[in-house]
Amino acid sequence: MNDQGPSLDSAPQQTDPPTPPLVQSMPPTVAESDIDAFDQLAPEIPGLDAPDASFALTPGTAAQLARHNALRAAPRSIGIFLAIAVPTTTIVLLWLGLPWASMVVGNGAVVVYVVAVTYFSLHRQFRSLSRSDVTTGSCAITLGADALDLAEASSRSRIGYDRIRSIGATRHIVTLSFDNRHLALPRPLFPDALLAQLRRLVDHQPTTRPSALPPFPRLPHPQVHTVIAADTARRLTVARRLEPWRRVQGLLAIAFLLAEAGAFGGLEYGVPGALTALLFVSLGALTIWFWMRRPSENALRQYQGMLPVASGLAAQFGTDAVVLAGSTFMLRAPYSLVPKVVLRADCAVVHYGTTPLILPRALFPAEVLPRLRELGVTVVER
Repeated sequence: MNDQGPSLDSAPQQTDPPTPPLVQSMPPTVAESDIDAFDQLAPEIPGLDAPDASFALTPGTAAQLARHNALRAAPRSIGIFLAIAVPTTTIVLLWLGLPWASMVVGNGAVVVYVVAVTYFSLHRQFRSLSRSDVTTGSCAITLGADALDLAEASSRSRIGYDRIRSIGATRHIVTLSFDNRHLALPRPLFPDALLAQLRRLVDHQPTTRPSALPPFPRLPHPQVHTVIAADTARRLTVARRLEPWRRVQGLLAIAFLLAEAGAFGGLEYGVPGALTALLFVSLGALTIWFWMRRPSENALRQYQGMLPVASGLAAQFGTDAVVLAGSTFMLRAPYSLVPKVVLRADCAVVHYGTTPLILPRALFPAEVLPRLRELGVTVVER
């Protein structure tokens, strides 16, 4: 990547008992020499000083959010599984010589099974992730002149109104769509008056504009920092698109699709049919690969909004968690929710709960990797 190289500040071990400091609200100074990596608890995410609204997360609300997120995430996974399962079932039934009615019933059963298993698996994963925030979980929001501040149990974000494309609201959920993302939040966090004001600010029709927000907080003692280059958004977008197919599951899915294509072509036309089918599938795969490596301006919005060019991105590693901070977001990720970090030439993939976070490779220099392994995080270098 073209990001500037990382820096790691280390010093003799601190003798005082570690305490979790709060992230400073003012711009920090350079990491001081008496702060050593992994020698203190990671800093906590600061709350909002005077929020316009706040809500304490409950198990019931967490279940509603998990259900909503599972329903949004399920179609993509279901489509991938069905693309493998349905042709396989059809090939087996054709080979057995069963009538078409059996194929319809068999494939229908496969569809129902895949849909049910995928949804409940995703719902369980989102519930497991949300339970880690329920005991101390709370949400707060403050509207500013040009952006809103959103503070949750383990994250804080600043979202400019110009980045928000739409706002959806139901009885239980409010969804903010921005930067090609959909953020689901509990409806009680948005009283009717606040929701109406937010809509007016997004539509550039405010009756009164709130005061400007204070400077976004930064890490007190980041051990690693990098600067976002002009092509970082494109590189990370390409890496995010390719990541599912770089994993073992993705490679197996590709192998299955090629085998299915060859089997379909060979059932009726023998070896020439199998080779022709493989040729067409390979051309389709190359077309998709070409599209993945050339993202549109719309596809780049997620990283352009989260990591503006020339802004800083920092990491502070503690004994219990790592805190990632940019100019518009902060995330505190406990190591218990980060089972694995995969380091590639073009990016770092942080497996955070159910979400793979694609970040610049420079955030994970060689000096921090042994300590991450000692703390139970699986680090894979490729």
